[in-house]
Amino acid sequence: MRKIVIIFFIILLCPQFSTAEYITQEDMQQAGLLRLSDIFLLIDDWDYSTLDGITYQASPLGLNSYQHQDWKIFLNNIPIDIDIFGAKALDRIPVDLSQISYVKIITQPRIYVGQKTTGGVIDIITKTIDSGFKTNFRTGFGNETGDPGPYYFTDKSSPNIDKLGNIVAGGISNFQDSLYIGISYKREIGYPTDQAMFYRNSDIAGDYYPRLKLEAVYLEQDRFFSDFYILNSFGVSDFEDFYYLRQYGREIPVKSRLLYFSSTGSIKRNFYQSIRYRFSYSANEPDYGNNSLNLDLNWKQETVRANIEADIGKGRKTGKIGIGLNHIAVSSDYLLSQRYNTEATVYSKLDFRFSKHLESFVDLILNFQKDKSGFFARYKTFFWFSKNKRLSFDVTYDKTLPEESNSIWYWQQQGYSFLENNGVSYNITGNLKSSNKFTAELTFGHFIPPNRHELEITAYFRSFSNIYCEGQYIISDQDYSAPNNLIVKTDCSGQIVGVALEEKINLSNRMRIKFFARYQQSLNNETLFEEAWSSIPKFRLSTTIYYTPVDGYSLSSRLRYNGVTKWVDYDNTDDITDDTHNVMEVDPFVSIDITAQKYFQNRKIRTSFSIRNLLNSKISYHPIGAQFDLSYFAQIEFLLN
Repeated sequence: MRKIVIIFFIILLCPQFSTAEYITQEDMQQAGLLRLSDIFLLIDDWDYSTLDGITYQASPLGLNSYQHQDWKIFLNNIPIDIDIFGAKALDRIPVDLSQISYVKIITQPRIYVGQKTTGGVIDIITKTIDSGFKTNFRTGFGNETGDPGPYYFTDKSSPNIDKLGNIVAGGISNFQDSLYIGISYKREIGYPTDQAMFYRNSDIAGDYYPRLKLEAVYLEQDRFFSDFYILNSFGVSDFEDFYYLRQYGREIPVKSRLLYFSSTGSIKRNFYQSIRYRFSYSANEPDYGNNSLNLDLNWKQETVRANIEADIGKGRKTGKIGIGLNHIAVSSDYLLSQRYNTEATVYSKLDFRFSKHLESFVDLILNFQKDKSGFFARYKTFFWFSKNKRLSFDVTYDKTLPEESNSIWYWQQQGYSFLENNGVSYNITGNLKSSNKFTAELTFGHFIPPNRHELEITAYFRSFSNIYCEGQYIISDQDYSAPNNLIVKTDCSGQIVGVALEEKINLSNRMRIKFFARYQQSLNNETLFEEAWSSIPKFRLSTTIYYTPVDGYSLSSRLRYNGVTKWVDYDNTDDITDDTHNVMEVDPFVSIDITAQKYFQNRKIRTSFSIRNLLNSKISYHPIGAQFDLSYFAQIEFLLN
């Protein structure tokens, strides 16, 4: 009976209907993921760009360009704010990969656990309902071939030592008498093995050797009662890294700290309805890191998010209604005209089951800031032709206030003068205004139960108006980059169309195959809009195979193709003639990753060995980013239950 109550509360804390993608702990282990940021390797319908494989910018199925990072991160259905001016390093989240049950990926705009999410969602779930005491410890490392490696530049240089870094992590938990307590720790160290990145970062770091270093601690407490559930969590992470600020044109050494606290709970009204609350506090501070240019972001952001909601309706008409509060406060030595934003929200999510063949969802959220207001509306309907054929239509409209974006340009207009104080000249044409986004999707689905075959074909359309677009020429030859003549236009408009195909096949209990392909095209739009979207490939595909020949042993392989991308912001100094502007391109690539995993001692020891980029292709996601060569990764985990 106790386990039934626990399962009931976990269901209540999840959205009532989901077309999300789930990446389970089994998927992550079989794919040989080493750190949290590796999760992008398994997300099919998100395009992404990274300089170092740690910090990412993403575009979930055309919902935003790399200039507008609207996607949000949640931890156990609670927002966690780790953004630094649009760049997100998932490893800063204090949870270790081994403590994760699954990761939920959402690519459609919606109201998600009381928050407006118009650019996609990554939700990391750590909850467990397995009773008893558990402890685990894992360690892993990687080696990249083809680059000189970090020791090449020191007196410890020797042939074929290209250590990418290592990770040490572990956790202890106990679940007994409806009380769960868990604590985990992780420590990561990494080095830039790409020669161009090493020289560029060494130039600014002076005597300091470029590296990544992360330490984090996470504590979670869950308590289940007969009609009440509560989860409290606390985490802190210290991250030493070279943060790439796109508008500045190069990396900036930072020592950042993330402090996080959250609480959520549910009170059962009856067997079908409950009242829930959610609260989170994040303190995000990219502090000064020693550098020869004395660059200091001088920035600290504290975010409080809270909401309370209740289930309504019964039978074929159900839903949720709620109210929320979002507050962002900034500390900086720059004289800001406004140091905080406070937003109140009112929202509803309604579900209408008209028949066994037809079901519709309606979402509406209103947000208020002083004398301004924005809103988001969504309508989605499902029509089942038969038990295994379905057609869905999803349409959304969003009016976003400039304060919601929390972009560097918003804070520059409030007096944050980091760019001009460090030699970056720019011109903002007009004031930032409320932007509008319209999306529409039509999806056909075919399913063969029980989970033997799933096929979905989606045609989508995105329309943007009154968004800001950046335009600049960054002179770059990989070893050096500098911004020049940065322009920010505040009333850009444009449209994106695309089609995506996803197929999942379970040949048996021992083999799973997943295939994804996408083609995307921007329409005849204005120049800056076109230039921003040219850095996202038009065509991309991936195939993933998981195979378990015998219990305790598994193999996986993943093939990826990424189309060519054009980065109009960058001049290639090697090709400049007569001051002519030359667009830098990042070549398309084909990558194959393979992983073997084996359990020993009655599943008390787990080992894995991965080879990434088996073909040793030239893999790069950014004009001045690292080139990811043939690499191998090994890890071992001890599990005591």
